[in-house]
Amino acid sequence: MSVKLVIKDKSDIFKQLTAKRIDRVLFSMANDIQNLAKIKAPHLQGHLQSSIIAMRKPGKKAWMVEANMEYAKFQEFGGDKKRTVKNYTTPGTGKLYLTNSGKQVAKNALLYIKKELNAGF
Repeated sequence: MSVKLVIKDKSDIFKQLTAKRIDRVLFSMANDIQNLAKIKAPHLQGHLQSSIIAMRKPGKKAWMVEANMEYAKFQEFGGDKKRTVKNYTTPGTGKLYLTNSGKQVAKNALLYIKKELNAGF
């Protein structure tokens, strides 16, 4: 089971941007989420880290970042109903590696938009 984080365009400021520019903003945000999540993800051999990818959501004006490993959800949420992860393999990593990365980037969404607006066409 994989873990997904979807970024959607819900802001009125997006009306100032063309579809192509909106896509560039979302692409940039998705890539930054991917990079942060790879840093924050628990890793022993690196399989979980290398499975974290940003991709366009098929047929939508949205991008998603997912960790496509069987155990990604277990690591993201710190366990399941039966077990809890107590000791992550790498200090400074742990549960909510993808969620927290998304929240961190989302806090700066306006900066991504302003950067695109200042970039011109």
